[in-house]
Amino acid sequence: MRVYTNRKIYAFGPKKEKNSLVLSSRVIWVLLFFILVVGLVYFFLFSSYFRIKNVYIVGADKYEDKVNQVINQELKERANIFLFQNQAVEKKISEKYPIFSQVKIYKGFPDALKIDLKKREPVLICKSQGNEFLIDKEGVAFKGEGESFDLPILERDQEVKLKEKTFSNQFVQFFLEIVNEFSSKTNLKIKQIIASDNDYLLEVYSDRGWKAIFDTMKSAQKQLDNLALILPQIGDQKIEYIDLRLEEKIYYK
Repeated sequence: MRVYTNRKIYAFGPKKEKNSLVLSSRVIWVLLFFILVVGLVYFFLFSSYFRIKNVYIVGADKYEDKVNQVINQELKERANIFLFQNQAVEKKISEKYPIFSQVKIYKGFPDALKIDLKKREPVLICKSQGNEFLIDKEGVAFKGEGESFDLPILERDQEVKLKEKTFSNQFVQFFLEIVNEFSSKTNLKIKQIIASDNDYLLEVYSDRGWKAIFDTMKSAQKQLDNLALILPQIGDQKIEYIDLRLEEKIYYK
């Protein structure tokens, strides 16, 4: 009770001062970490180092300027390579220019983009409800942006929608076989071709006025061969049609 009690009281002072120094050190480290994070965010997202400066467009042909306009418009909003939205821009180009069957954007760090495009190759022209569409070998409908093509024409009553699969691959192949071999098999010219009955029938009008009716679900070659066989029997008769849908029998009127 005499002197030792007072000495114990004075011993608490240095310990409180030591805890205060430790707390200040932690605050400094937190501030340094925060500054580092802010610096890194600025460097990666806002510095000019990662700003897109080079754009390479492959496969666009005469559409390169139009595609470049879409890219430049996007770069006005998001020029940083990390913030640039590949999929959104790919979708925008595909919707604006359905002539492209494939649009793929690759990032080249730190400041480059590569836009890889693949054009649809039309094989026929489809006329439907007053409109004309290009059809590729997959049966997908698209527009040619003012381009002209010397292609066989198919007429169809049913509605055709852009970027949708209008015809099956089988139908397109059937149509092309008929177009490519009709004249060589018959020595006649095609004046008009109409798809009817949900594209199950193909009506081919010759320059003699009659039409040949084909079943698109059966062999085009067999039906063409049957047409070549029956024509000598018909000769110069005035007829309306030749029905080739039954491969074992041929009807004409």
